Amino acid sequence: MSFFVNSLTIDNAFYSLPQIAAAAFSKPGVTRSSNEMPALVKLQDEKIAAVYEREALTLASFRELLDLAFSAGHTYTVAIAHTSGSHFSVFDAESLIEHFKKKPFKNPINESLISDICYFQINNNDVPCFELIQKISPEDSYSDEKAKFDFIQNFLTANSSKATPGQLIKAQCNLGTCYEEGLGVTQDFTEAMRWYRLAADLGDPIAQLSLAIFYEEGINLPKDPKEAVIWYQKSADQGDPDAQFCLGVCYYHGRGVDEDPEEAVIWYQKSADQGNSDAQFNLGICYYYGKGVAEDLKEAVHWYQKSASQGNSKAQHNLAVCYDNGKGVAEDPKEAVVWYQKSAKQGERSAQFSLAACYDNGRGVVQDPVEAVHWCRLAAIQGDADAQFNLGVCYRHGTGVAEDNEEAVRWCRLAADQGHPDAQYTLGVCYAHGTGVAEDSEEAVRWCRLAADQGHSAAQYTLGICYAHGIGVTEDIEEAVRWCRLAAYQGHSDAEMTLERLETEKNLSKQD
Repeated sequence: MSFFVNSLTIDNAFYSLPQIAAAAFSKPGVTRSSNEMPALVKLQDEKIAAVYEREALTLASFRELLDLAFSAGHTYTVAIAHTSGSHFSVFDAESLIEHFKKKPFKNPINESLISDICYFQINNNDVPCFELIQKISPEDSYSDEKAKFDFIQNFLTANSSKATPGQLIKAQCNLGTCYEEGLGVTQDFTEAMRWYRLAADLGDPIAQLSLAIFYEEGINLPKDPKEAVIWYQKSADQGDPDAQFCLGVCYYHGRGVDEDPEEAVIWYQKSADQGNSDAQFNLGICYYYGKGVAEDLKEAVHWYQKSASQGNSKAQHNLAVCYDNGKGVAEDPKEAVVWYQKSAKQGERSAQFSLAACYDNGRGVVQDPVEAVHWCRLAAIQGDADAQFNLGVCYRHGTGVAEDNEEAVRWCRLAADQGHPDAQYTLGVCYAHGTGVAEDSEEAVRWCRLAADQGHSAAQYTLGICYAHGIGVTEDIEEAVRWCRLAAYQGHSDAEMTLERLETEKNLSKQD
């Protein structure tokens, strides 16, 4: 027989759980001294439903619970101790039900009840009372309190000698989750890992997966990819689709194990076949690029579609690209837009930028510069360098938005800082002409050089002109020739003509 309290105050005296139990298990009618809790001997039999310190909590929390028990044909004796101390009342289930019907309670769950909860006995089987409470009042909104109930339920089960192996493992794993996420208890990664390991050692695949993630991500401990793979493997071998996917990622990228795309595909396939959308997406990538498997664009589209239909935003984007370019499927710009939109609305910045391009060019959708700017801005805000540069160009030319050179410079700078060569060159031009920013020839040269070093032909040509005329840099014909030649090699027509003139001037200067 289990009780709900660890201690109880009666007649201003403090009694421990064993003392209460000793008195409760005595035969009915046995006389006890006042120090031995005379109120407890008034119990009719050993079918004790609850012992509570707070009458209000008992009345509030067990109204429906007792109703449920009584309707099922059970009769219980409930002992209720008031916090005032000496008063101790005994009721049978039927009289309590009548009392509750006269005095209903709308929300039976509250935080102060947590410290007293333990087990409720039905037909000689210990059942967590809070589990029954949740079943009889599922409509109540008490997420925080429910988390505490769940935590206590798992804690008691995990420490119960009566729990079956299955119940024990599940409770241990759930406790790990409670501690990891701070559900019903203060977040504690050390405790989370302790409970995960207990369950993982007993073979629970979810706990093994959680333990692997702790090792891979270095949660409250040094990262250990090799140890992560060990636990991913244990969980994956039991068929957990998430673990199979994670193990595939480890093999694909060589994390904690030698890189092996073929082995990665094996695990992606196992996980994908169970419906894991991330695995389906990754499997699609493998088929698209021929990584670990023969290239097969149609098979790639097949897996992209499966993943995309489950709402995977990356798969939706890749599927859109396939329709946009006729890769593995017939080219269909309109269908591409459908999937770009689905992905973009989920915040996938690549899809947002692609959708902006569709509206800008009128591909698969009616051309709309304003709508193009809208989607381009969303991608730019997320840090997409191409989108930032394009948005800067829109502001510079007043396309889909009012012309604003300062805004143009701001967005181009964000892209340029990420190494975007077009943005770097454009920013250099802005500094050269004082467009949206104070004129500064040295800054112009600096940004043009950054773009030129990346092979930007216009920047190379511009840098050649700067050296030829000493703009923002010391005049240097040889450097001017060098940069113009690099631009000319890429077919820059102005650079070709300028190069011819510069080389003539260079030769004439040598003759002099």
